[in-house]
Amino acid sequence: MATHYLSVKEVAALLGVSPKTVYKMIYQGVLPGHFMLGTMHFVDEDIFRSSLKIKATEIKKTALKSQSRPEDRHGLMK
Repeated sequence: MATHYLSVKEVAALLGVSPKTVYKMIYQGVLPGHFMLGTMHFVDEDIFRSSLKIKATEIKKTALKSQSRPEDRHGLMK
């Protein structure tokens, strides 16, 4: 299957942010799969989507950890 590349505008639409925000992400180095062709920026769709899945999994794990019972430091929860 051929690799598909996303434009900055397409990435912005998928993330629900402005293209300007996507450019900031590119310059900060936090957008995986990014490359330039001349002066145009592109993102490898497969790498981008897999990184989103990884981030979503990390967020779920963090949320599950925060749902644990609070510490009973004063003996009030008996």
